[in-house]
Amino acid sequence: MSYDRSSRSSIVNYAKKLEGKSLSAVSEYKVNYELGKGSFGNLVESLYFKYEPNSRAEPDFSEVGLELKCTPLKKLKKGDLTCKERLVLGMINYNK
Repeated sequence: MSYDRSSRSSIVNYAKKLEGKSLSAVSEYKVNYELGKGSFGNLVESLYFKYEPNSRAEPDFSEVGLELKCTPLKKLKKGDLTCKERLVLGMINYNK
């Protein structure tokens, strides 16, 4: 593992290494991006962060209270990038 699960900054810094890269470029697998909804996030969890995707109500990095959220991008005909899937953020305590 290339990050410390008990350190927020370590997790965030590790995630930032994905910026500007494809998931295939940072993993040993050829990634099929045409899979179903949510599969991109599952691939990031398993191939990059090396933990088993789950549907538990707790944060992905419960040790530090961080939830991993990601969505794939798609290229529009005119070349612009847009989100391929809607990203829902629901369980945020805005008072904290």
